[in-house]
Amino acid sequence: MKTLPNDTEPSTNFQVTKNPLTFFREGDTVKFTCTGNIGNPPGNYIWQMISPQQDQQIIYFNETTEKEEISEKCSFRGTSNLTVHIATDHLKVKFRCFEESQADVPETYVETPPLDVQFHVRNIHIDKQPNQKQYNDKTDKITLTCTGSGNPEPNYRWFKDDNKTNILSWTNICVIDDVIQNNSGEYTCEANNIIDNVNYRNSTSVEIYIKSSMSN
Repeated sequence: MKTLPNDTEPSTNFQVTKNPLTFFREGDTVKFTCTGNIGNPPGNYIWQMISPQQDQQIIYFNETTEKEEISEKCSFRGTSNLTVHIATDHLKVKFRCFEESQADVPETYVETPPLDVQFHVRNIHIDKQPNQKQYNDKTDKITLTCTGSGNPEPNYRWFKDDNKTNILSWTNICVIDDVIQNNSGEYTCEANNIIDNVNYRNSTSVEIYIKSSMSN
């Protein structure tokens, strides 16, 4: 029968190759280390990744557990490392470590806080309301909504026909209230976020064609 003393629960520590702070960046390589008493006969550590976004759990069975005898306690100390290459999918995930025989025992595991993964802005998209190929001056208004992904959350600005000196909106929404032919043109949403003092930008555009209801 395996013995696993209550006063020697596992502990974790973290080593990060690029950023030792409380957040990680996409592309970082992180080593998680789990160490503690693994009982007698010695067990093995199991690693688990818990993703609330995808509602799934991934278990890593093949990570090695190094074992060292603790003669004065007639037990063994184990150490296991898990190396993870950080991607955007790791945002808010937790990594958990537990001794294999204690998998279903409450509070016998240790885990990281949810990971804060920073990544530059991307996937910019514009929605139109109403969603039409062309408009006429009887249209009440046209609402353009820009969405993008990034961590930190992106900031937005809108301009028309490459006129970046005339900013139409500083939010993700741009409303064309005056639906007239002169307001036809290319509307651009530019999103940006800043990571480590580097400003990342991404943009996309939509063509708005407004026809006069008096024209043939």
